Amino acid sequence: MRYADQIVRFQEFLRATESETDDAPPVAPERAAEVLRDLLTRSDRAGADLRDPTPELVRWVLRDVSGEEAVSDEDYDAAVTVLAQWLLFLRRDLGWRRSERNVDLCWDLVQRYTTRPIPLGAVARIVDSTLATVLASSPAAAEVSRALLVLPVVRALELTCRTVVSREALSADHVVSLAQLPQDSATADVWLLALELSRLLETDDDGFLRAGDTVADAGRMPRVSDRLARNLVAGLVQAAVIHQPPDDAPREIGDAAWVLTTVALVTACDPTLLEAVPDDPDDEEESLLEPVTDLATALLGERGDLVEPTVVHVASALDALTWSGLLQPLTLPRGGETLAVPTALRHAVAQALGDLFGTGDDHETGVRTLAPVEIVSTLPAGTWLEIAVEEAGTVRVAADADLETVRREVTTVLGVDPVAAVLSGASDVPAYRFAHPSILDAFDDDGDEVVTDSTAAQVGGVLAVGDTFWLQYVAQDGDEQHRTVRLRVTGSGAPS
Repeated sequence: MRYADQIVRFQEFLRATESETDDAPPVAPERAAEVLRDLLTRSDRAGADLRDPTPELVRWVLRDVSGEEAVSDEDYDAAVTVLAQWLLFLRRDLGWRRSERNVDLCWDLVQRYTTRPIPLGAVARIVDSTLATVLASSPAAAEVSRALLVLPVVRALELTCRTVVSREALSADHVVSLAQLPQDSATADVWLLALELSRLLETDDDGFLRAGDTVADAGRMPRVSDRLARNLVAGLVQAAVIHQPPDDAPREIGDAAWVLTTVALVTACDPTLLEAVPDDPDDEEESLLEPVTDLATALLGERGDLVEPTVVHVASALDALTWSGLLQPLTLPRGGETLAVPTALRHAVAQALGDLFGTGDDHETGVRTLAPVEIVSTLPAGTWLEIAVEEAGTVRVAADADLETVRREVTTVLGVDPVAAVLSGASDVPAYRFAHPSILDAFDDDGDEVVTDSTAAQVGGVLAVGDTFWLQYVAQDGDEQHRTVRLRVTGSGAPS
């Protein structure tokens, strides 16, 4: 069986963990092996390999499990738990062959999918179509970071993180006061819930809020990045959607409100839905709450008396997002006023909704993932490539050697012994970067998800004659400056 060895080693890892901690694993090793085999098989069907996971693959696999009606909630919980244990196993025993940035993003996804996605029912087709359109184009990480930086909520987050680190624990009322929000308001409720859902804060057994792992590790608010933006946006969006009306409110209000809030947010990601028909002068533009009111009337049917309080509840959730800056005023082409998500954050909002409901992409087309870690030479056996090293001569490397061999040969010609080195920029894979597995944990910045194990890719599968690429390195001479050397593949040959 293809994965037999990994599954056996995974079981041994679980048993060893149990003996080290004296705690029984949440899923017994025998059952965990069955669950892992199923997850690995699903990843095959997606056209990817869970032994080298990416966040896109983690999302695809968990949605695949969740969307199967025969899978009980208990089985779904087991799948999430085993997947988390598998990620730990890769980190500790097998070794990740992708960057730390990729590791972090995988963990974010597993945590986000701890709760099974909610079926959207009758509005699923409308929501799915719009989300798919928004998700089809992803902004650059730098754009997302810049968009987050100017949101009003960042000031409240920065002060909250700094205070919780200095005092170790805060009451919910204290957190609300730091954000200068009215106590017991809908905005305060959404903000508190968003901080927990984004894992920036955690509630302890006594009800106090403490720093989450990323805040504790940073000793303050984590640096502004694409990752922070997407986690905070996900927390705000999901908090607004699941925000509950008062306990004494009729059940129907809560049942309708989360659907209506979702529709409002989907519309805010594509405000063209609110525009008038261009060729119809009599058509009118709509505010964000108008389609919400129409849908509330349809959903509540005979309970027409509940339409107004339901819309008021939805409006309170949207007010919370307006306070945060995630919804901002927008003037439509004919002068109508509405609320919309800032352009650079629409993908993050759509992704957060997609994760909450398991929707927004064409699941049957397979996972859109990063290139594989293992790359095999496509050149005939015995072929070698000649590589010109800028101002230092040439080296000759076998096509079936790994890229780490290139690093060794080039640094030998240069007469340096680097502490870290990265190969990047070959023409066929312009976004690819390769580094030795011992330093993959250093690559945790936006964009570093493309960095993979240089020992897993063969020269002839990445480089071809005419390619220009670069070696970046830090030498062991006390100089911390990164140095870059231009390399060019100038020829190839085979033994006569």
